[in-house]
Amino acid sequence: MNPVELCKLKAELKTTKATVRKLRAAFVAKLKAAAIALSYDEAREMALRFLKADLRVRMDWFVAAGQRELVNACKTWGDKYAVTLAQLEAERDDAADRLSGHLKELGYV
Repeated sequence: MNPVELCKLKAELKTTKATVRKLRAAFVAKLKAAAIALSYDEAREMALRFLKADLRVRMDWFVAAGQRELVNACKTWGDKYAVTLAQLEAERDDAADRLSGHLKELGYV
């Protein structure tokens, strides 16, 4: 980028920032005027509505984080304790064979 273009961009940024400041100031002024026009009950209701919305967003975030943590724990347990059906059947057959051998030794079969 050449210096002329950079200078133009800086000037544009400066005017844009000034416009944003003016818009913010106008917005705050309108907001204050609207707040003054509200009755006590209306102001209370609006404040509670904003707090409720904020609380819902926060709670949704915590619930989602808890769900992610639970899913990760289940995946970890699945990886750690995963046993295939074939392994379970082999262990069962082995235990049945040993039990059969012990029962024969004791004379029950």
